[in-house]
Amino acid sequence: MSKNLAIVQTRLERYIEISETPEVYKEYNTIEQMVVKAGLNKPLESLSEPEIIKTTSTIAEFVCRDLGITERHRTEEMTYSSTRFMMILQTHFKQLTVQDIKLAFELLEVGTLDSYLPTDRNGKPDREHYQSFNVRFYTKVLNAYKAYKSTVFGKGQRKLFLLKESGVNIITPEQRKENSQETLNDIYRAFNEYKFKGTKPNFILSLFINVLIERKFVDLPTPTKKDMNIAKRDVLLNKSITRAEKKVIVSNYNNGKKVSQILNQAQIDANNKAIVNWFDELIKNKTNIKDVLK
Repeated sequence: MSKNLAIVQTRLERYIEISETPEVYKEYNTIEQMVVKAGLNKPLESLSEPEIIKTTSTIAEFVCRDLGITERHRTEEMTYSSTRFMMILQTHFKQLTVQDIKLAFELLEVGTLDSYLPTDRNGKPDREHYQSFNVRFYTKVLNAYKAYKSTVFGKGQRKLFLLKESGVNIITPEQRKENSQETLNDIYRAFNEYKFKGTKPNFILSLFINVLIERKFVDLPTPTKKDMNIAKRDVLLNKSITRAEKKVIVSNYNNGKKVSQILNQAQIDANNKAIVNWFDELIKNKTNIKDVLK
């Protein structure tokens, strides 16, 4: 095993330990949990060149759309910027996951990264892009995200240390292996429910789609506008969300702002649709799921 691969695995194991220890994970707020979940995926350095090219160009396009960067309308400039973005990511941010990079720009928009951004001449967080998807802009965003992510990770590490010192039983590698097998068993059961009863899967956690992504069975789906609208409806029907909170959610969504509750639900829906499509392919080809998913 190469040194770099060992580091990647160690980093991932630490995030898994944090996410699978309830006494630690429940201490995080919703955004911090999103950061932890993003860290559970494969880093850029583990992706193939074609995967990186496809992913980075897509991210660049969607970031420009979300932030209103007009450079996206200038094809030649945007092609160069996307290529430069990929090179910078591979050189300076290869330890981040694709989900990290997407989340970084989302957190920029909602103000989470303000305390970690450099300041402008007026002492305010420098969020400006000046209508250009340039190196200075996205490196300051990603560096701010890395600093915030380190804070989140450090918080979990400290809590884990205190738990271990106090004698609390923390999940072992053997237990983690058992959990991994149980995840596969859950997917097997969902497949059989769908194949024989027509019941579509309703996985909430991203770990199920991640299992299939890691094995190259599916790609991480991007929620469509229809997914977003359905997710909005589902969020508004959620009885655990107060009427006042729903009013804010609707207002922000209708004004074009990103709403984490809707984004999360839309991603869950898109993930489940991708899993159903894969199930359909297995059924069509008369493939035993246990022969391919191990």
